[in-house]
Amino acid sequence: MQAAGRICTLLLLSGAPGASSLPTSEESDARYPAIERLDPAQPGTATSEAKAMIRVQRLALSSRLFAVQNGRSSASQHLEPVHRHIAEFLAGRYLAQQIENGLPAARVVALITARDGGVVTPHRGLSAWLAAHSKPARRKLINRDPIGVGLYGDIVGFSSEERKSLLQALIREERRLDDIGYRNAAAFAHLAAPPLETEFRDLLTAPAPSEDDWFALKFVLGLLSRGTPMATLIEPIQAVLYGKGPEEVIWAALDALVRQCADPEARVGRLKQVLANVQGGNLPDRHNELAATVLEHLYPEAIPPSEIWEHLDRSQLQPTSEDLTGRHYYFWTRTLDEKTPDKDVPLLLDALATQRPDLALVDGGWGDGRAAAERLLARALAVEGDKLTPQRLYTWLNAPARTDVGFFELKQSHVVSKAASQVFGSPPCTGGEAREARDSASRVRTWLEAHPDAYKAALLEGICRYTDEWNLHDKVALAKEYLRHAEQPFDYGLWCLEQAKAVADAQPELARWLYAEALQRSEQGEEGLSRRLLDEATQQHPSLRPVPPVPEAVGELRERSRRGEAIDTSYLERRRRREQEWLDNVRSEATALEQNRGAPWLLFDLGQRWFQRSRSQVPLLDWLGEELGGERDLVEATASGLRGVIDRDDVPDADEILRLPTFRCPSSFPSTSERWPTPNSSKR
Repeated sequence: MQAAGRICTLLLLSGAPGASSLPTSEESDARYPAIERLDPAQPGTATSEAKAMIRVQRLALSSRLFAVQNGRSSASQHLEPVHRHIAEFLAGRYLAQQIENGLPAARVVALITARDGGVVTPHRGLSAWLAAHSKPARRKLINRDPIGVGLYGDIVGFSSEERKSLLQALIREERRLDDIGYRNAAAFAHLAAPPLETEFRDLLTAPAPSEDDWFALKFVLGLLSRGTPMATLIEPIQAVLYGKGPEEVIWAALDALVRQCADPEARVGRLKQVLANVQGGNLPDRHNELAATVLEHLYPEAIPPSEIWEHLDRSQLQPTSEDLTGRHYYFWTRTLDEKTPDKDVPLLLDALATQRPDLALVDGGWGDGRAAAERLLARALAVEGDKLTPQRLYTWLNAPARTDVGFFELKQSHVVSKAASQVFGSPPCTGGEAREARDSASRVRTWLEAHPDAYKAALLEGICRYTDEWNLHDKVALAKEYLRHAEQPFDYGLWCLEQAKAVADAQPELARWLYAEALQRSEQGEEGLSRRLLDEATQQHPSLRPVPPVPEAVGELRERSRRGEAIDTSYLERRRRREQEWLDNVRSEATALEQNRGAPWLLFDLGQRWFQRSRSQVPLLDWLGEELGGERDLVEATASGLRGVIDRDDVPDADEILRLPTFRCPSSFPSTSERWPTPNSSKR
């Protein structure tokens, strides 16, 4: 291990990516020097001792700490550390051992610092692990690079005084604290512990006259949201929560409050108070982040399934594009489903059907809210479907729609998808949320097809449920829509005929429709349904015979058909415009994507769609085919542009991305048009 640490130290300090285990005479690549050249023996070293050292170093190179350079055969002997972080750890430990053996710490620190006193960027990881392993070097490195010391190393072994010094040095960094990012603040979580309680209280209660102070306060709250609970900090944190700070500071204060309230009962009480203030308008929550965070912690123990939907209707009325991927979005589309045990899903569906919240509040009407409701419906049918009455089943089936008209406007049925494909070549909603909605609807449809008696009972319930203000045609259309256009049972015609005879006297209009359905199934060849049975039914119940349409009825039927076509046309046109605008934007970048210089706004937008909507469950080319309407050349150009990002010099690399100021990911990202102007944007 010591030999491996020495090799890693030399590689990191020299900038060489690796070493060669070949003798110097056979070594041909200057970037991978032979061990003899990388670490030559000191003058006066005995030959036997030098050879023994080389043998040990070659053994270290042959260990699993080193691997053959990517793209080379194992015979090339060009060996690199298996990971840079491992190399930095080993090098930091080796240098710490040398300092312990008498090497001056100041001399080592000087090797990795620049003229301005800061640590050279390539050596920040080495510096951090040196600080973790060496007390003599620790204080010097804390002052030179406090962010790197925690971000790339390990501060667990620091003393209370050293942690206090690190915290003070971090606060002096001011704006650079935002480079740490909200999630990466976990590396410094060990600072938030009782020995530094006084320092944290002072930071929380200090006035914030400048923007730089907000950066420090936000960072401190991030530490407190992960550190050891300290009851005396609850009130100062709550004061920040109800203060006038930026919204990201308020979000961080709520997370810190949750962490610091170790007592479950007290935590529930404070969170309910926060929720009441948000919903009462006393605490601003423009992005619904505070409410969603509270609901995450209170559901389902403190807020039961029977009450949860009330809180959706209390959300802000018009989500903007930048709101759609925050905690509000994820709570209603993911967390609610994940946190609801199977036994409670039926209760959740009952409440959804009773309260009928506006699911467009989840996503601005893009369909994700209804997709989430479809998933819940599929789960509920799997749990309790066999015990449902027709009334409760039909109520569940129409639960995802707030209104009947809204159901038609949001529908994703195969009928509309087929019509849409004739208009613009693809289903009306091609993103991951549409796929998920279709998959969930397919599970519901499959369940109905596997339970023919339930299908028939729900159909009859749907037709009979509505008042006489609804004409029969609309009742039937709506009932079939709620049944997700499931395939009719094999004995559907016979069932319709029996039902027609049963209601012939009491409901002649319904009976005639049922008889017409049976007649149609007979013409389609349903087994057991003969013309003789149909004729016998009309002889026994003359009211089943079709009534010649009157001119007024024909006109009304045409008007209803026209209205239905208008709804579908309007729906398709909205989808078409939305898809066309997106495709036009991508097409405008096709050439640039092929040349691996696509606009960052587009790469960012595609990345968001891929990771947040598709959930990466389908191959990239298949997903792009759906997103881009199946245009093969455009799909190939876009895939090429996405895959080539790692080779570009004008976009952040992996390390830079980790250091981006993503204080609240993903909702803190500005919208696409704010971060990078699109071709249609007026921003420059």
